[in-house]
Amino acid sequence: MLATDSCFAKAILVRLFRVWSMAREEGTMGLAPVYSLAADLRLPDETALACASLFELVEGELGRPLKRESCCARTFSSDEVALLGLVEAAPALNGVSGSRAVPHGLSGAIRWAVMAVRRALAWQNGTEKDDSQESVPPEEHCCWVAIPSTRRVILRGE
Repeated sequence: MLATDSCFAKAILVRLFRVWSMAREEGTMGLAPVYSLAADLRLPDETALACASLFELVEGELGRPLKRESCCARTFSSDEVALLGLVEAAPALNGVSGSRAVPHGLSGAIRWAVMAVRRALAWQNGTEKDDSQESVPPEEHCCWVAIPSTRRVILRGE
C-alpha cells in the first residue's frame, strides 16, 4: 500500500475527493472513478467505498455539496481542509460528544466512515518518527511540494 505516512494519506484523500467531486459534477456516480483510482494506487478494496461514503455523509450533514479545488491545485479548498481535519480529529471523539476541533460531535455513520477511511489509508496521526518534521507544524509541512516527485505524479493522475 502506498499510503505509509500521514502527509501522503492526506494527499491521497484529497485526490480521491477531487475525483469523486468531479464525477458528481458531471452527473455520474462518484464511486466508480474513486474505485479506479484507489485500485491504481493499490489501496485496499474498501478505500473507495469508505471515502465515497464519507463524502456523501458529510454533504448530507451539511445540506450542500462539498467544494473542491481544481484537480491539480496545490492548495486546498476550505471543505478539503475541513475533511482532513475531520479525519484527523475523529479518533479523539467519543460517540457524539464534541471536542474543540469538532464542537458538535459526529454522527455514528460519519464516525464509522472516518474510521474506515483512516484504516484504508493507514492514517497515522503523526505517530511515525521523523526528526526533520518535529519543529514544523503539520499544516505547514503537509503540502504537495513536500511529497516526493514519484508520489506527486500518482496524485495528479499523470
